[in-house]
Amino acid sequence: MNSSRATALKECLYCENDFIPKRSDAKFCSSKCRHDAGNLKKRKERDDRELIVGETHRVLWKNRNILLNHLGETVSWDTLKAKGFNFKIHTEIRNIDKASHYGYYDIWLFSSKKKSLQNL
Repeated sequence: MNSSRATALKECLYCENDFIPKRSDAKFCSSKCRHDAGNLKKRKERDDRELIVGETHRVLWKNRNILLNHLGETVSWDTLKAKGFNFKIHTEIRNIDKASHYGYYDIWLFSSKKKSLQNL
């Protein structure tokens, strides 16, 4: 063994076993641990994305169901807010004739300056 090589033990970031590193910047005891750690990181990132998408879908679906109860009506922002409507999340927004139209899947709202909304 070369005497210039580091002989201090390191702890593997994945399996937490002690190992003698072959390089000074080694973080894992083996290529298997390095690959498994990378796969775990990717899986966690995917799971986080799926949680965000799932929560967004839940909010959009709730908004849509609230609107279904007021189909064809003019309803105030306060009424929708009281029912738990989330104005920050929508599937699409279009500006038509200087007015905002908000999409919630297949239902559209027209927003007037009077803070009231009309289902289209």
